[in-house]
Amino acid sequence: MKALVLAAVTAAIYLPGLQYAPIYLANDEPKFALQARAIAATGRDLDGEFMPLYFSEAGYPAGRDPLIIYLTAVFLKRLPFSEATIRLPTALVGVVDVVLMFVLARRMFEREALAFAAAALLALTPAHFIHSRLGVNVLYPLPFAMMWLLLLLAFLERESLRTLFAAAAVLGVGVYSYVAATIMMPLYFVFTWLTLVRKKSAAVQYVVAVTGFAIPLLLLFAWHVRHPARYTELVSAYRIYDASRMNPLQGAKDLASYFSLGVRSGVYWDFFNPSFLFFSGDSSLINSTRRSGVFLWPVGLLLPLGVYRIVRFRPTWTNGLLLAGFVSAPLAAVLVAEVAIRRALLMVPFAVLIATGGLEWLFSAQQRLLRIAGVLLLGLIALQFRSFYLDYFTEYRDRSGVWFGGNIRAALEDLIERDRERPASAVYVSNRIPFVEAYWSFYAVKHGREDLLLRTMYYDPSRFTAQVSAADGLMVAPAHEEPTESLVRASGWRLLKVVTEPNGPASFMLYEK
Repeated sequence: MKALVLAAVTAAIYLPGLQYAPIYLANDEPKFALQARAIAATGRDLDGEFMPLYFSEAGYPAGRDPLIIYLTAVFLKRLPFSEATIRLPTALVGVVDVVLMFVLARRMFEREALAFAAAALLALTPAHFIHSRLGVNVLYPLPFAMMWLLLLLAFLERESLRTLFAAAAVLGVGVYSYVAATIMMPLYFVFTWLTLVRKKSAAVQYVVAVTGFAIPLLLLFAWHVRHPARYTELVSAYRIYDASRMNPLQGAKDLASYFSLGVRSGVYWDFFNPSFLFFSGDSSLINSTRRSGVFLWPVGLLLPLGVYRIVRFRPTWTNGLLLAGFVSAPLAAVLVAEVAIRRALLMVPFAVLIATGGLEWLFSAQQRLLRIAGVLLLGLIALQFRSFYLDYFTEYRDRSGVWFGGNIRAALEDLIERDRERPASAVYVSNRIPFVEAYWSFYAVKHGREDLLLRTMYYDPSRFTAQVSAADGLMVAPAHEEPTESLVRASGWRLLKVVTEPNGPASFMLYEK
């Protein structure tokens, strides 16, 4: 019952306004959504493959991870194709995370008050909230990591082989949640193996663990047999090394070079920069408001206290797993040499549990002043989240518009409405608009106008005269893009509308001829 109440409260915070906050769709959202719609409608992906494991598309042949697509497809069976619907599954994953944190913290700390505090710390973490409202898959590894830790703790208490099998199997399934999980879930399995070594487990326990982890990965093995180029495609997509001239062994040697280690060690330490963690956050306004860190700043006091508590008073194996989970979280991002919290979100649940330990240390202190400090820090967290939350739904929307590609929604929906009132012979869309084919397909499907896709031509502005100067219909182009307005007018095109951002600047132009 308490978990249900917690879920309801979290949902009340996480679910409102999904259709307009974030302000526009991030470029990957329509891509996931269109694949999910195809699966919901036909059981086939956009390339016509029946129930694929990974979803290949132009520009990313390695394929998108399946869990978010199949989950979104379930929702699209009953709900309309819209911004809110495609973001809803991820938002609900965020709610599940908070409930799992409550259950996990209750087992670890054996106090419901601290369990609620841990759940609140996770729910009020800016990075967790922000990524719970994007229809992409970067949040999806978190519930698998927390379920694994919860099941591993249960195994350590009861030594049930079923529980051990489930813990390992959860990691195997988690591999399909997000590309970074292909690094992190095997690492957590190594932690599981080391746990068995430490407790001098019987051979059967090792066999059960390996079996549990391996069974879900049989699908991955079969997929790579059918698609042997996928490994090279992944390496090339994330620029890990030059797969066109290096084999895996040479690539590993290149990664271990002096220069590579220097670059990647710098990337690793940047993830633990206090400014990044507690004040400014990610450099991208898709992944951060830039007015708060990955965590709220009072967590910057609780987290070191939690580390101190572990090292000084509670150096248990379980607490060691928390520290290992926290410090290892950026490894997938280090591999691609990118300081981006979306690639290291797995640090969040481990950090929250460590910070909750810091809170426990304050609350159990004999000094009254320390107990008061714990209460004040919780109050400051609530106050800062309130400020973050208000900014997220107001000024952040204006600040972040350009990061989300500008007001492409208004431009394309206006074009659709004009065609409904007066059908155009053709629709011309500038290929200089980033990811425009995915956006245009999304909004055409949303409004039931897939017929427009058959009348669409994506033109190259450098060849404007040859492609569309003699044509007629409707046209959308970025503001201030070549062809210049004089060339457009000279070709007989008439400006219909200047699409602007909420804070004023022009982003797109609509023309008619």
